Amino acid sequence: DVCISSNSITLTGGTPTGGTYSGPGVSGTQFDPSVAGVGTHVITYSVTNSNGCTDSDTTSITVNPLPTVSFTSPGTFCESDAAITLTGGSPTGGTYSGTGVTGGQFDPSAAGTGTYSLVYTYSDPNGCSDTAMTTVTVNPTPQVTLPSLTDRCIDAGVVTLPAGSPSGGTYSGPGVTGNQFDPSVAGVGTHNIVYSFTSTNGCTGSDTQQVEVNPLPTVNLDLDTSLCESADTLLLSGGTPQGGVFSGNGVTGNTFNISQAGLGTTVVQYEFTDSNGCLNSDSGTVEVLSNPSVSLGSDIDICEGLQDTLVATGASTYTWSTGSQTNSIIVSPMNDTSYSVVGEGSNGCLGSDTIDVTVLESPQVELNEIDTVCADTVFSIDAGSGYSSYLWNNGETTQSIDVGPFVQDTGYSYVVVVQNSAGCSGIDTVSFAVIDCDPSGIITEDPRSVRLYPNPSNGVFTVESEDWYGDAKVEVISSTGVLVHKSNISDQSYWKKRFDLSEASNGVYFFTIKTPTKVFQKRIIINR
Repeated sequence: DVCISSNSITLTGGTPTGGTYSGPGVSGTQFDPSVAGVGTHVITYSVTNSNGCTDSDTTSITVNPLPTVSFTSPGTFCESDAAITLTGGSPTGGTYSGTGVTGGQFDPSAAGTGTYSLVYTYSDPNGCSDTAMTTVTVNPTPQVTLPSLTDRCIDAGVVTLPAGSPSGGTYSGPGVTGNQFDPSVAGVGTHNIVYSFTSTNGCTGSDTQQVEVNPLPTVNLDLDTSLCESADTLLLSGGTPQGGVFSGNGVTGNTFNISQAGLGTTVVQYEFTDSNGCLNSDSGTVEVLSNPSVSLGSDIDICEGLQDTLVATGASTYTWSTGSQTNSIIVSPMNDTSYSVVGEGSNGCLGSDTIDVTVLESPQVELNEIDTVCADTVFSIDAGSGYSSYLWNNGETTQSIDVGPFVQDTGYSYVVVVQNSAGCSGIDTVSFAVIDCDPSGIITEDPRSVRLYPNPSNGVFTVESEDWYGDAKVEVISSTGVLVHKSNISDQSYWKKRFDLSEASNGVYFFTIKTPTKVFQKRIIINR
């Protein structure tokens, strides 16, 4: 059997040789299937011998038709399309061939841009084959570029992506909306951002760039403190990682200036930028506490020898320059003196104040000493001039007063208080005893003949006498005229006696020795 498309075949096999072939499609010894046509054909072989006798034999040849083959075009492709498995050839079971075809698959990128003919070949069971052909077009993929992208911190906010080429394409990828990229939506990590462009032939090209979304550094500021306004400055620390920057009211560098910040709570910010340029921050607080407003009042003047009370206010506890820890102290300085106090408030802060105490000179009034006077004596006691006021214990307010006559054997005291222009006072007292004078009115005190010691004393003293003849009477009278001692001494040229007035009160007394012709009197002071 042969196919109608087969080439002419040479007829052989007729015997004896020398005969002729005949039948459909036979020409000479050639059989042409296409001339014979489809079907079974009888081929005759005739031989004429030398006797002129002819005989023949026949055989048959079947000419099979070609199969009906069709091939539907797979369509139009873009150069960047993936390879496809070809279909559309009928009947199935044939083979495909053509540019870009391998193993029944068509690869547009292997074929390249252009229009190509693809062939489908099919062989039927009789071994007859036929082909069908179709065309396929591969369109070029547009050349697309997307500029490189800058790495972002996760808190960078939405950014506009750079323009891709050709314009009019679309962006895609994590965190992409339209032509904008949001790092916070994409999240930390490396992301592919794709720019795609579709040309008029329907082919799409793209370019991809990577963008790194970096996390924020972990920043901590360990700062929660309070300090007094008198502290001046605070060296800031506690920020991690190190190398960050402090900021806030009153902050310069890493120094917190209390006077600039003022009282109250100040928020201090600590910012740190890592090697990726990502910045994060943490905050702490510094509370500036007020110092107590400690006050001692205005400076004061004090008269010499007097005292005054200094009172501190404004704090809870106090410590004075004198060492006292009360809120007030009594002072009686001899010279101009400054007193200071440090007060601590309930918040632990300190305040201080200083007060200057000026000591004003008190007048030094001195009344003339008088030991004894005769009862009928009248005289003046003068306090001296230059004072702004005078006050005597008898009510007089003049510079001098007249006193006498007096009551015999009685003690008298006159006290004067004077005041100078500064308002300071001075005081002095003159005390004397009134005695019975001799007929001539003479009172004798001969320091060479009588010695009294010690004076002042604690009440125990000794008296020695020389050249003192005659019996004597000894009396000791207080300044108020009270007789506190009385004794007698026998006549002798020298005597020495110890007197014990330890029971007497501190004060001024008058010691008197009397004879019929002499009187000795000495003012003594008892002071323990």
